[in-house]
Amino acid sequence: MSLRSSLLAPAPASALGLCRCLLVVLVVLELSSRAEGQPCPAQCSCSGSTVDCHGQGLRSVPRNIPRNTERLDLNANNLTKITKADFAGLRNLRVL
Repeated sequence: MSLRSSLLAPAPASALGLCRCLLVVLVVLELSSRAEGQPCPAQCSCSGSTVDCHGQGLRSVPRNIPRNTERLDLNANNLTKITKADFAGLRNLRVL
């Protein structure tokens, strides 16, 4: 078998299986990130289930905090009012 014919030969079944497996993993990761990939409030940074809004001079709790948030850092801001509604839908919130 020449080099040219080996380059044009079909890929072995094991390589195709590996490619399919990798494709499935990538699709699952993309779909899961979209489910949790709600936008982060503009003044904050988000990483996983943590939303960090410390030291931003905020006067109110930011809107649109991702629903999967477990930790929310609002330290060193100028919050003048906090209501229950500010945390509505944040069922996983454990640390404030």
